[in-house]
Amino acid sequence: MENVAVKHMSGPEECSNKVDVGDVVSIHYTGKLKNGKLFDSSKERGEPLTFEIGARNVIPGMERGIIGMCIGATRVLTIPPHLAYGPNGHPPVIPPDSTLIFEVTLERKQQKNVVDKFMVSVFQFLKLISFPVFGVYIVYIVYKKYKREDEQRKESKRKMKQERKVEKKVEKKIKKK
Repeated sequence: MENVAVKHMSGPEECSNKVDVGDVVSIHYTGKLKNGKLFDSSKERGEPLTFEIGARNVIPGMERGIIGMCIGATRVLTIPPHLAYGPNGHPPVIPPDSTLIFEVTLERKQQKNVVDKFMVSVFQFLKLISFPVFGVYIVYIVYKKYKREDEQRKESKRKMKQERKVEKKVEKKIKKK
C-alpha cells in the first residue's frame, strides 16, 4: 500500500518546533482530485481548519502529511484512497477510491502543555504495565493462600501430635493405677 507523498513547496523545512501527535494545528488548504478538480478550500472560506493531530478529526493522510511541518511551510500532499475516503468516497464531491491532492500551509501550531503530554505518557505506561502487574498480583495471592493452607496443615499436624502425647500419658497413668 502506498503512503502519503509529501513535496515541500516553500517556507522552513527545519525548525525546533515541528508538528507532532497531540499538537493542535491550524492550516489553510486546497483540496483537488487527481484530475485537478477543486473540491474544497479553506482559503476560499477565509478561515483555516483547526484540529488536533492524532484525534482522527481529519482523514489519516492529512495528519500523516502534516507531521513534521514547521509554521509557515507549504507542502503538497498526495494522499492515496486508503488514507483518504477509501472505496466509499465522499459523495457527491469525492468519488470512490479517489487519490486526493492537498496544498497545505501550516499557519499555527499549539503544542499540548507539558503536563498533558506527561499525563498521556503516564497513562500509556500504566496501560503497558497493568497486565504484567495484575498477573504478578494474582500469583502473589495464590502463593499467600497456598502458604496459609500449608501453615494450617502443619499446625493441625502439630496439634494432633500433642493430643496423641497427652493421650499416651493419660493411658500410661490409667495403666499404672
